[in-house]
Amino acid sequence: MDIPTFDDVLAAFYVFSFRSRTRSLRRFASQPMLARLTAAASRPRQYLKALLILLAATSIIGTVIEQGMSPQEFATKTGWSLSTLEFLDRTIQ
Repeated sequence: MDIPTFDDVLAAFYVFSFRSRTRSLRRFASQPMLARLTAAASRPRQYLKALLILLAATSIIGTVIEQGMSPQEFATKTGWSLSTLEFLDRTIQ
């Protein structure tokens, strides 16, 4: 079994948080109250925000590792642990 990448974990977190928020609101409020509470919240806008954060995290990780260097060379140059670099390398592939 492969180790989940950072992007996988972040995406799973967003799915979990969206579902958890929906369940909590349904338990908390009646249907008319729920409509008033969520009237200003745009679900597509929340999805877009989550997508942009996910893309930004992927972009940042992609720029951390210099192109053309092996993880061993980069670990020696920066002082980062090899296991961290290998995790990040799997994340962007």
